[in-house]
Amino acid sequence: MPGREFTGCLQRAMAREREVPTDLGIGVAIPHARCPHLRGPIAVIGRSRAGIAFSKAPAEPVHLIVLLVTPAERPDVQVLLLGQVARLAGDRAKRERLARAESVSEIVEIVGESSVTRRLERPPGASGDSRPEKN
Repeated sequence: MPGREFTGCLQRAMAREREVPTDLGIGVAIPHARCPHLRGPIAVIGRSRAGIAFSKAPAEPVHLIVLLVTPAERPDVQVLLLGQVARLAGDRAKRERLARAESVSEIVEIVGESSVTRRLERPPGASGDSRPEKN
């Protein structure tokens, strides 16, 4: 995705965050946006040791931020990923492991233990369709 298009998607997520903060109240926020013509979902994980106030009256500072950008044409993908990230965030042990992780590969491993990434992987020989499997 070219830089200008990603900046537009990021601006959508920031505008949405100003309207409806996504601070879960457990030190995690999941800002998200739908962007047109996106080939597949993008997730960016950020951490803040000091914490960030994501809402006017936060229960606690946000230390873990998961930015989700999904195709506008596939709202089901955003709903699926938001649910999966919320379940991951709701697991205190995984939140603590993510906070202590010292490398990108360690973070990928922790996230990979959940179904967040596995559900979006295509089986061998699948077409370029990035739709998640339905249960």
